[in-house]
Amino acid sequence: MRPAPMARWTLAEQIQRCPECGYCAKDISVACDAARQVVHNEAYQAELSRADYPELTRRYLCASLILSVAGDEAGAGRAALMGAWACR
Repeated sequence: MRPAPMARWTLAEQIQRCPECGYCAKDISVACDAARQVVHNEAYQAELSRADYPELTRRYLCASLILSVAGDEAGAGRAALMGAWACR
């Protein structure tokens, strides 16, 4: 179930994080309404700052939270899975 080597090696390039608000997505220049609701949520901020996961994993898990609220359950699942791969 792990991605091919090239996809694994580029996991960090496939997700972005806004240095100001912590918004995590494939492209942070485009934000959906769900992102505006979720990013300032306490649960999102807690996930973003968890010390027990690598930073890359946290980015994917935060993106998963946003996608889930936006109704994209498949995308949320993929983002969570990629977060798990980032843990190695």
